[in-house]
Amino acid sequence: MHTKAIRSLWESCFKEDSRKRYYYLAYTILFLICVLLCFFWFLFTGRSLIWEWDGWDQYIRALVYYSQFLKNILRSLLSEHRLVIQDWDFYIGEGSDIINTLHYYVLGDPVAFLSLLVPSRLIPCFIFISCILRMYIAGIVFSELCFGTGVKNRYGTAAGSVTYGFCYWAIHYGTRYTYFMNPMIYLP
Repeated sequence: MHTKAIRSLWESCFKEDSRKRYYYLAYTILFLICVLLCFFWFLFTGRSLIWEWDGWDQYIRALVYYSQFLKNILRSLLSEHRLVIQDWDFYIGEGSDIINTLHYYVLGDPVAFLSLLVPSRLIPCFIFISCILRMYIAGIVFSELCFGTGVKNRYGTAAGSVTYGFCYWAIHYGTRYTYFMNPMIYLP
């Protein structure tokens, strides 16, 4: 019965075109093959995509802080039934506005919002997964752009989507600065 519910949900998502379901299944398989080819060294050696300079000094700290920030908001909402959003912290630099500080790094990023579900000690793993997730979403958004403009060739769309998700920008800059891949998601 559980598999019937999942299947019906899957079918309702792609009710208008069953070929779209097979397209995204093929895209996902092709994407995973590309992930293994591009990142196998990192996966099998236990290394991270976090760049030594800005990654450790800025992005990890910002994401850990943002994760704790979100957890505190959720904790106050569930325990006190009040929405309490801290707006100032003396531990950021010489004391600063939290929103202005975090908006450059993580604020407004839907993938970074998922850090709410991750313990602080696993944030480096989360950054690796979020980088790959951003590439995957960028390819999906590119696919939808192609379908929305009337492109009928699904093989070409799949090739373009994988190429878009694994372009030089995503591989070189997106793995160092994961938030640099967000325009690839938003712009198509």
